[in-house]
Formats: sequence, structure tokens, C-alpha cells
Amino acid sequence: MSPISSYIMQNNFDDIRPYLNSEIQVVFRQLLGNDEVLAGASAVMPIALIDDLKRNYEQISDIDTFQERYMYPMLENLKKIKKTEITFSGTDNISQPALFLSNHRDILTDSAFLQYVLVKNGLRTSEIAIGNNLMVKPWIAAA
Repeated sequence: MSPISSYIMQNNFDDIRPYLNSEIQVVFRQLLGNDEVLAGASAVMPIALIDDLKRNYEQISDIDTFQERYMYPMLENLKKIKKTEITFSGTDNISQPALFLSNHRDILTDSAFLQYVLVKNGLRTSEIAIGNNLMVKPWIAAA
């Protein structure tokens, strides 16, 4: 990121920009201390994985590690729960940076499985934007 775009993102769009690696510890503490978040996570994430995250989140220094270590296994579990398979093609044609657009069918699941496909193919995960009309709880905006 250029110094100018970094300045713009940090000053003009602070409330909607993606988290920086330096900020994730604060976010983890907030989310892992919220009973609603933990209840929602336990519906799709094995309890052992949640417990591991609670014990070890302070050792996670970057978002990519979190995606690989926790979100990828959670999505593997979600596939089993839903008894579905994810198919994808064309990942060898992705050059980065890239822009992905969803058809708005299932905002959270579509974008989550995009991350799954990217990790599975050794690509960096993407940043996700969703409308503030979905921010019905403060912790959703934090996530």
C-alpha cells in the first residue's frame, strides 16, 4: 500500500477499513469476551477449536494466520454440518490484487467460503465489505 493510500485509509475511512495486524489482539479480546459471539461460533466451530483460540489468541500476530488456523477448519466443519461440497475452478487464473463480487445470495457464507478457497489454494485471503444495514449488533461490526 502506498503512503498516500495508507494515509487515506487510516484517516478518512477509519470506521470502515479492515483491521490491521497490529489491531487484532484488541478485537480478539472483545469478541472472545462476548457470550453472543461464542454461542454463535459454537454452532459452526468445534468447541475444541474455540477453546484453542481462547487459550492461544495472543500468539496470533496476523490475520492470515488466524484465517488458516481457525477459519479454514471452521469452514471444513461447516461443510460437514451442511453435508455439502464446495466446488471451484479457475483459481490458477487469479492474479493479485483481485476483486471478487458476490451475487448477494448469502453474504457471510459466500465470503467465508471465498476465503476457504483462497487459503486452500495458497492465496492470500481477501478483505470483505458488507453493508451497515447488517450491523444489528455492535460485535458484528467488530467482526
